[in-house]
Amino acid sequence: MSVHVTEASERRSSNGRWSDRESPPSPFEAVLAHPLLTLLPVIVLAAAAAFAGLQREPVFTSEAKLGVGALAPGGGDASGTTEANEQLAATYSRAIGSADVVRPVARKLRLPRGEVKSRLSSTPIADSPLFTVEATGSSAREAERLAGTTTGSMITFVGKLAGTRGGDRSELDRYREAQIAALEAEDAVEEAEGGAAEARAEAALETANLRVRALRAAFVERTRTTGGGTPVRVVNGADGASDDRIRKLRLFVVSGVLAGLVLGVALATLRAARQQRRRATA
Repeated sequence: MSVHVTEASERRSSNGRWSDRESPPSPFEAVLAHPLLTLLPVIVLAAAAAFAGLQREPVFTSEAKLGVGALAPGGGDASGTTEANEQLAATYSRAIGSADVVRPVARKLRLPRGEVKSRLSSTPIADSPLFTVEATGSSAREAERLAGTTTGSMITFVGKLAGTRGGDRSELDRYREAQIAALEAEDAVEEAEGGAAEARAEAALETANLRVRALRAAFVERTRTTGGGTPVRVVNGADGASDDRIRKLRLFVVSGVLAGLVLGVALATLRAARQQRRRATA
């Protein structure tokens, strides 16, 4: 009897920890001993994360790209002009949340100013006189309309800062009106119930899209060749929107897998340690 007591005391100390003669199992050993117990939390949490990601409403983002000055300025001081335009692009991008930009957008779209500001962002493009205007929405149409309206508001704001008026502004208005007409034509196609009505709606949508492209090309060409009436011009309009469904779903699943892996390793280690204690005290 004393022999068994001595062996047990050698395996464990008085506080229940394992002695040097028999150390507790490592996580790697525990995973090898209990692979199913390790994988079960991974599968469960990954499936739950995927379900949560699929139930989440996607957020759509539409982006417009604006340029300051000429993209390839001529003259002997071209490098200085380019550097100045790059600095202006960074400055203008920071003005995306200013009241002079947000207020006209909120008034035109009949939205609270706080909501408009929270759905807008702007980023200067490194080493270029370009900056972006990004807008989010619960649908592609909402994001496109907000981005397009904000682009016009930004150009007006910069034009006022530069003391410019008229000229290209009327062309920009026609371009924005054509964009809105194209969005309305797209809605008409979705609401059409087939037959001749749907064919007419699709023809109207094609015509509206052609008008948008023509007006955009004319505006960009005018500002490129004449310098325009404003130091900022549209390089790429907000003609589309992308959603974050796939990206967020991937993030949810990866997070679930990692959390499940940590939990599974912990459970396997705990199970292996208990089994070893039972054998040691048998």
